Amino acid sequence: IRNAYELYKIDKISNLEFWSRVNAKDQGIEKEMLEGVELREETIDVLDRLKGEYRLAILSNVPKEWGHYLSKKFNFPKYFDEIVFSGDYGLKKPNPEIYKVLLDKFPESEKDIVYYIDDELGDLDTGKDQKMITIWLKVAEDDFEYISDYTIDNLLQINGIVNNE
Repeated sequence: IRNAYELYKIDKISNLEFWSRVNAKDQGIEKEMLEGVELREETIDVLDRLKGEYRLAILSNVPKEWGHYLSKKFNFPKYFDEIVFSGDYGLKKPNPEIYKVLLDKFPESEKDIVYYIDDELGDLDTGKDQKMITIWLKVAEDDFEYISDYTIDNLLQINGIVNNE
């Protein structure tokens, strides 16, 4: 499953090919899975607070079909100025090129004031290479050897970080 998913999220195989490779006979499993995706409880509150003050973006390793479905489900365009899904670009984190795709969407922003939040330390390491201020959303232990600029375990902590920087 993992190998098929890695190809699917960078658009190297189609949605149909992905489900075929993972031997899913019932295509309803995809809809059920996507309907089961929920945002963290505090997400909308944090986005509402940040949206007026900051330009926001999503950079996610997700197949384009799933990303677009979730974008519509959660009304991401209401909150985010830019959305970059790996499936739309054939690149995925931690490839530096996908970070450049995102940063190029904000040409007027200075890279040293871009906050990058992720739950994967390896992806944050590449963000730091792109001169981003890194915030690790620690949802589980990670044995990747990188120390983020900040570590949080709740999205509500972001406000304190960006307002004190």
